[in-house]
Amino acid sequence: MFANEHRPKILALALLLTVGLIVSESIDQGTDSSGNIASDASALDAAQFSIEFHRGELLLSGFTASARHEQALAGIIAKEFGASEPTLRYRQGVLLSDNWEPVTTQLLSAIAATQSASAIVTEHAITIRGVSSMPESWFERLNALRSVVPEQMTIEHDVVIVNAVSSLSALCERAFAQSLGSAIDFRQSSVEIRTSSYETLDRIVEVANDCRAGAIAIRGHSDATGDEAWNRQLSRARAQAVADHLIARGIEASRFVVAGLGSSEPVADNSTAAGRGLNRRIEFELLQPSL
Repeated sequence: MFANEHRPKILALALLLTVGLIVSESIDQGTDSSGNIASDASALDAAQFSIEFHRGELLLSGFTASARHEQALAGIIAKEFGASEPTLRYRQGVLLSDNWEPVTTQLLSAIAATQSASAIVTEHAITIRGVSSMPESWFERLNALRSVVPEQMTIEHDVVIVNAVSSLSALCERAFAQSLGSAIDFRQSSVEIRTSSYETLDRIVEVANDCRAGAIAIRGHSDATGDEAWNRQLSRARAQAVADHLIARGIEASRFVVAGLGSSEPVADNSTAAGRGLNRRIEFELLQPSL
């Protein structure tokens, strides 16, 4: 029995992986005797193994059981991922279960049946999310993974099956809309973004990286309190602060269209505190290029 197995979520969320891109800092960690990038984890740390597969780039990191285990992973990479040049960040562990090698190798084989995916294995759980246009192969390999997973380990998977000819523009628009969770909050009368908004901004970064053809409109709005010229100035400055945050996360500045609209487009009644709170907002729109 494998608890916590979830049916795939809506297509918009999974598009974050459809044409994904690994974004990471380049850190020289040295190499081990096999030429792999050495992990900075201790061999006594809690066991973890992760796989990232986006835009044909493959990253494997975490604990391996032995040189034989690493050779088995290399064989799957050569057979299943073709021309992919993997980045390997291995550390051989000493406190690994007997199932560690079959679980991680079978998981890698399952990821090969996706177009893009992320997966993490710990001692107690496997989490997978991604997109596949090969349903038969994916479910066959998922079942093969289940067959080697010990009873105490759960599998959570959100892999969406898509039609290979689905409109990328439509998928991007849905994913972008879905990424907009909580409102972007600022400190009072300030352009400083509250840290509680970072999670939403991180999701926008992921979609922006995946959907590179579209520009991103960021529009700041205010309530009707005070001088309208100041409202426009503040709403524009806040929209720019959001753009600057996203630029710092690697999104090209040329992709942003920033505007401050002041109180000209209210969505609620400015006579109440609740309404004014709703009117003070940042709106995003993914602007798809004309065909």
